[in-house]
Amino acid sequence: KRAAAADAQWHAHLAEGANERGGTLALNKQNGTIELVNPGVSALGNHYAPDLNVDGSHQVAGVFHTHFDKDFVQKDASNPLGLSNTAPGGGDFAWALEHNTDVNVVHAASKDFMFVRTSQTPSLSTADAAKLRADYQAELDAGIRPGRFVMSNEAVTQRLARDYAAKYHLAYYEGKDGVFTRVVPPAPAQP
Repeated sequence: KRAAAADAQWHAHLAEGANERGGTLALNKQNGTIELVNPGVSALGNHYAPDLNVDGSHQVAGVFHTHFDKDFVQKDASNPLGLSNTAPGGGDFAWALEHNTDVNVVHAASKDFMFVRTSQTPSLSTADAAKLRADYQAELDAGIRPGRFVMSNEAVTQRLARDYAAKYHLAYYEGKDGVFTRVVPPAPAQP
């Protein structure tokens, strides 16, 4: 279940309507719980970089941040602001692979996303991370405006997140309210 601290970051993001917010997911060594520590706001708007410095009673487990994107294709009576369930992007994947974070959680409008490092997930150099960002952006731009049709940012980012998770051997999950279902690799079929 998503923690109240993560929800507080989302609600602050809604009120502010600008910069991504987030924090470091840390294991409390004393009681075994995962806590959101070092909450903060992106200085760059749409690129959140967490503070991974935790005290001795905690161990870094991963990172969390919000995506607050508007998508006119999603705007209707049930979603008057046009908030989009924007999946993790090229910057999110590149940062995680460059900084070797194990768990990365993103909360968007009404959906949660998580990607998790596996034993086959590579680490990236700064140059490789920059290339990943550039490649992703090119694919995003091509996907949103193929020909004369405009596709939803939500649909394109979710497809690209699945593709990049598979390419970099990450386990990838989608969910709601902190309850996730594995998407990449696909979960085994239930008998």
